[in-house]
Amino acid sequence: MDLHVTFPAAPSAAAALEITAASYSLVAVGIKFGGAGSGHWTGAVRHGASWSYCDDDTVTPIPSIAAWLGEELALTRGTMFYYERM
Repeated sequence: MDLHVTFPAAPSAAAALEITAASYSLVAVGIKFGGAGSGHWTGAVRHGASWSYCDDDTVTPIPSIAAWLGEELALTRGTMFYYERM
């Protein structure tokens, strides 16, 4: 299945879920490369105002999470977004 979906860095829970207004902030992204039967997971994590890409034992700074996500999502089949409630 090939479907491109855009996710915001700070979703509006009130609009999407019709619940009391709350603020959320993106704190990590899990990325899966490969198919349903096998693959490799990597991720991006926020620490303070900075982001890093983690792949096994390699950690690389990410200058812009928005630009990085646009490039990575075009290459992958599975993604999980992790938000924290503010």
